[in-house]
Amino acid sequence: MGEQRLAQLRDRVQRHLTTRDSEPVLAPEETGELVGLLCSVPNALDDLPVTQAAGLLLLTQASAAANADAVPQATVALELLAPVYLCGYDVPDLVREQFERHPPAEPDTASTLASLGRLLYGGTLSSPDEKPWTRPSPC
Repeated sequence: MGEQRLAQLRDRVQRHLTTRDSEPVLAPEETGELVGLLCSVPNALDDLPVTQAAGLLLLTQASAAANADAVPQATVALELLAPVYLCGYDVPDLVREQFERHPPAEPDTASTLASLGRLLYGGTLSSPDEKPWTRPSPC
């Protein structure tokens, strides 16, 4: 199940990069897909392909949105891509250049998960009146 979700997420990112169509990465269900992928593995931040895909999705979402509201997505994307870069996995040229100029600190799993949680939690509330505790858990 996790491999299928990972392949679907990578496909959406690739479609955006190829066509510049933002719909594949900005569709409302993308948050749910990302959470589903992260919940499909025991520790997402130890699974570098999952961490890489999550970071790339958030980075492409920030790029596709191209406004000030996208700054939190870009920030969390960099947090997710730091361990990917440090382990020698492929990251976008712009990210690699940034990390070469300003090397990332050793990854802090708790801090990264907290940042990701705040970002995803904030994106799941559709209105100020919605009560977060009434939403079903995605995991």
